[in-house]
Amino acid sequence: MTAGGLSETIVGDAALVWLREIGYPVLYGPDISPDGDTLTPTLSQGERGYYSQVVLETRLRNAVARLNPKLPPEALEDAFRKLIQTDAPSLPDRALAWRCREEP
Repeated sequence: MTAGGLSETIVGDAALVWLREIGYPVLYGPDISPDGDTLTPTLSQGERGYYSQVVLETRLRNAVARLNPKLPPEALEDAFRKLIQTDAPSLPDRALAWRCREEP
């Protein structure tokens, strides 16, 4: 579908280029698929448990631990749960709730 000459592919490709330029690793989708459906089996990481899984839980857990090295495991697990918990009914509501959350 296009809107004003832009397609999902154009926007997605541009986003991937931008993310790569600012230092994020960009992986080929099948390399992190549940089945490791990739043409390069040595790169298969199987990071997703299922195809609709948006959050790569192992990466998120590792990032929380890396950013908070002094927290005990229980606090790290609590932080992880809060990050993936969805209290709001829609994505915009969840984003707003995340930005407006209370600091401890």
